[in-house]
Amino acid sequence: MRKTLYSLALAFSGLSFAAEPPVIEDFKPSSQDVLERYASLPSEDDVLEKAVVNMKSALAMAQAPENIKINRVYASNLYHITLDNQKYFVDETASYWMPDKGEGAFLFGDSVSRVSVSNEIREALMELTSFLSYAADSLVVYKPLKGDRHEVIYAFMDLSCPHCKAFHLTKKMKLQLDGYTLVYLPFMRDPTDKKTRQVTEYLYCLKDNDARMAFVDKAYLERKIKTVAASLPPEKDCSTLNNAIVQGVLSLGEQFNLAGSPVFFTEQGRLFYGYSALEREKLK
Repeated sequence: MRKTLYSLALAFSGLSFAAEPPVIEDFKPSSQDVLERYASLPSEDDVLEKAVVNMKSALAMAQAPENIKINRVYASNLYHITLDNQKYFVDETASYWMPDKGEGAFLFGDSVSRVSVSNEIREALMELTSFLSYAADSLVVYKPLKGDRHEVIYAFMDLSCPHCKAFHLTKKMKLQLDGYTLVYLPFMRDPTDKKTRQVTEYLYCLKDNDARMAFVDKAYLERKIKTVAASLPPEKDCSTLNNAIVQGVLSLGEQFNLAGSPVFFTEQGRLFYGYSALEREKLK
């Protein structure tokens, strides 16, 4: 198992990330422009006002209509724009326009990045799913609630992640109703976060799946991860196997160079950054 995890970790390190979004010099919209709401985030009025001015100025130079609506992309300094069914990510200065082709674009922090998944990575993911199928008794497994597609979707989930919390509380059941089996894998955005590590290790050391599912609900329903950590017993009861699995999969997440979650992948080696990408590409 150690050899398998180590080889997969090396393969995952081959993921390549784009630097900064390219400037689109020939940007010339020709009809009604609509700035689409990508997600909501309360932002300071002056920041939003400056962004609106910059956007309108850029669109005016392209002879676009002035009647526009601007919304900030969730947890970033970027904006999502739809023009004649063409989608772009734009920074607050309106200097960079990056095409959103719906293939591999994802948002982490204040930047848009694009990930390239090679055949080697796909093969590594397929090998990983084979290993995880044998480790299922130590993971968090949600069975289909209606029908059964006999298809598994794996998800790297951080118990302190607000996006993971939103997915778990509002979207997870839809996958189950659609006939998918969903398997949660341990992941930490910040490997040095002692409270999150304590809660994560406790979860994956629980002896049965019902207990693990109940604990995930408890963790995501709490406002703060430190509250969950404070409620745990002083000593964890963890088998050697469970501890090896949780530490091994956690190390894979780090080797993945993931800066955000949730991240989904399938038995076919397909990778999806965030639920919107999964819904758009996998569930359509």
